[in-house]
Amino acid sequence: MKTVVVTGGSGAIGVEICKQFKSSGYNVALFYHSNEKKACEISREYGIKAYFVDLRDENSVISALNSVRNDFGKISCLINCAGICKRGCLQDFSSTDFDNIFAVNVKGAFLCGKHVLSDMLYYEKGDIINISSVWGQRPASCEVLYSASKGAIDSFTKSLADELSGSGIKVNALSLGFVDTPMNKGLSSDDIKEFLSNNGFDRVILPEEVGKACLKIVNGKASGKIVKLYGIDK
Repeated sequence: MKTVVVTGGSGAIGVEICKQFKSSGYNVALFYHSNEKKACEISREYGIKAYFVDLRDENSVISALNSVRNDFGKISCLINCAGICKRGCLQDFSSTDFDNIFAVNVKGAFLCGKHVLSDMLYYEKGDIINISSVWGQRPASCEVLYSASKGAIDSFTKSLADELSGSGIKVNALSLGFVDTPMNKGLSSDDIKEFLSNNGFDRVILPEEVGKACLKIVNGKASGKIVKLYGIDK
């Protein structure tokens, strides 16, 4: 049975990714940091194993991945879904804000990718999916750090895919539009309509659509792609 690691697995999007892969027969390892209650709920309800990890700390990442191997064996799929966002003007951000956003959004993907590759190279097969954002391709006002971090993820994805070309390991990013998550609950309906209109999107994306899209990417043959899930129905 294949094993998938999902970082940020206790968040709205991560939960749906975990559920989709569990229903498709995968062993699912849910990585969480701050939302232990939700992680435990998902673990009990769906039979998904949850692991605490601090993605900013290499030793924590190594320890969590080794725990997954002890429970399930080698890891065949990694989905880097963990991410944080802070809106504001550049002069209002602190160095700590910069460090935190890049540590979780970029360094976490780097560390997890680095330390699962040995498993995938052993089998000459595997998948890495990095959850990105439209802001990685179309940087937004008052989202300078988040946009920059997602731009970095897109470049990381393409570079790693080239590096692993011919190895049997596929590396892709899934770039998201406006997703119905708690992170966006503070926006008014008018704000949401304006966002969709300004970006040419038709609708809000549901978290379960993200899970299905990840599964479709894994079942496909492409690598090095920035797959777009923007809510465009045309």
